[in-house]
Amino acid sequence: MSQTLTDPAVDEVEHPTGRALAVPQIGQRVFYRLDDGAIRAIHRQRLTAHVRGGPVRAGDVFPALIVRVHGSTPDAPCSLQVFLDGPDTYWAQHVICGAQAGTWAWPVRQEV
Repeated sequence: MSQTLTDPAVDEVEHPTGRALAVPQIGQRVFYRLDDGAIRAIHRQRLTAHVRGGPVRAGDVFPALIVRVHGSTPDAPCSLQVFLDGPDTYWAQHVICGAQAGTWAWPVRQEV
């Protein structure tokens, strides 16, 4: 299934609270918060590939790139490539947006 690339600033929907929420798009940068399952998978991956990387702990936040969006709403789950502290990445699949471990979040925009 092919996905259309759109301008994320334009592709927004109205939330019941009256706030506009962005619909995730392929190529957008987000933050991913590691959970225990991700930690185990990263350790397994590193052992198998004989890769050394920086330490990872549940709750740590790493930058990620959206590689697939599984829906067309602001709360659509996404698959991510998570950039770890080292030469490796972690593939997080069907991740929802949230604030707890195992979820992704939008970077906070700082006004200048």
